[in-house]
Amino acid sequence: MKTLAEKIKSYEERLLKPDVRKSLEEVNKLLADDFYEIGKSGKTFTKSQVIESMQKESDDYLVSLSNFELRELDTDLLQATYKTTNHRSGISAIRSTLWRKNASGWQAIFHQGTPTPD
Repeated sequence: MKTLAEKIKSYEERLLKPDVRKSLEEVNKLLADDFYEIGKSGKTFTKSQVIESMQKESDDYLVSLSNFELRELDTDLLQATYKTTNHRSGISAIRSTLWRKNASGWQAIFHQGTPTPD
C-alpha cells in the first residue's frame, strides 16, 4: 500500500504526463472545480484556463519531478513542494500544490510554479 506522500507524488507525476494532461476525465479527477494557479508569469489561471492550455500542448511535453516533499497543513489539506525540469527548454522551477481531501479523494486546489535562476 502506498503512503500518502507516494500517492500525492504519483498524482503530481500524472499531471506532468502528456496523455493525462490531454484527458479531460483525468484532469477533472485531479483538479478541484475551484482550482486556480499562479503561473511563472505571475498571472493567475482558473481550472478551465489551465485545461485549455494543456489541450494545446505538444505531445512531446517532457518534464521530470525531483526533491518531492509533503507537509500536512490540516487533516484534509496537504502541501506538496518539488522541483521540475523541462527537458526541451532546460528550464527548472520550484513548484507548490495544495491538495484537499473530499468525498472522491484528493484533488489539487492551488498550484504555483516559480522558475529557478539559471
